[in-house]
Amino acid sequence: KALLPWGSSTIIGSLVEKLRAYFGMIAIVTKDPEFYLDLPVTLIHDLYPQVSSMIGLYSGLACSDTFTNFVIACDTPLTPMPLIETMVKMVKYAPDYEAVVLQDAESLDVVPIPGIYQKSLIPALEKVIKKEQFRLKDLLRISKTMGIPEAIWESLDPARQTFINLNTKEAYRALCLLSEPTR
Repeated sequence: KALLPWGSSTIIGSLVEKLRAYFGMIAIVTKDPEFYLDLPVTLIHDLYPQVSSMIGLYSGLACSDTFTNFVIACDTPLTPMPLIETMVKMVKYAPDYEAVVLQDAESLDVVPIPGIYQKSLIPALEKVIKKEQFRLKDLLRISKTMGIPEAIWESLDPARQTFINLNTKEAYRALCLLSEPTR
């Protein structure tokens, strides 16, 4: 789904372009790095064979040259940059936290991706992976996690575009109609 057409590029290509304006280094964590060779990114191969966001997070943090890392799903092209910028700024106010993520006002539950994750999470990641527990929310419950209240982030993404992902062909078609990316 990351390679589906989006504007004059692909979903992942447009996301990389958007993020490149803010971050110096962009990495894609994948089981299939050969699909992304044409993108100006660092490619990181998953370090475990299981397919899960947890494995991607672990692989990315383990191979990253930086302590603090912004993580986003490859199928969320509408995440607004002001929201990402605010998340990055919040890290300055949360130096003791291992993760900074969005928090839902209704359930008070945290939303793992997008998020900012510290390399200090690696031991906890190794522990849950060894137990074959692959839910990021479970990891966040046992880690020092800061949830950015919805009252702060909703003004930056009132349509909740951050949470629109492309898990089906129908979702992709609907998103193309909704956002009308430049072709």
